[in-house]
Amino acid sequence: NETRVRDEFEVDSDIPSLWTNLLRNPDNADYYGTVYLATQQGLEPKPVSGKTFWTVPAGNYQVTELITGQNLGRMNSEDMGKTGVSTSLNPRAVAVYRFAKQ
Repeated sequence: NETRVRDEFEVDSDIPSLWTNLLRNPDNADYYGTVYLATQQGLEPKPVSGKTFWTVPAGNYQVTELITGQNLGRMNSEDMGKTGVSTSLNPRAVAVYRFAKQ
């Protein structure tokens, strides 16, 4: 088990080709995480599966992937930052997670 140390609102992935971004809804306590599978010119694109790590304010969050509508269940902020959220993408695909504070 790898221990990760995070700064406030830091995002990361265990696969360098997964590009991440975290957005905050100014009207409530929800956060949105976007993940894009980048490809390199000259290399054959392949699907990947990995973990994305999200550092959000302390608390419990209902996690939903909005493009597929998949409910990933309830996660606490510590697990989201240290254990991560499982992410599988095809080349040039995007995942959008909603982290709704409970």
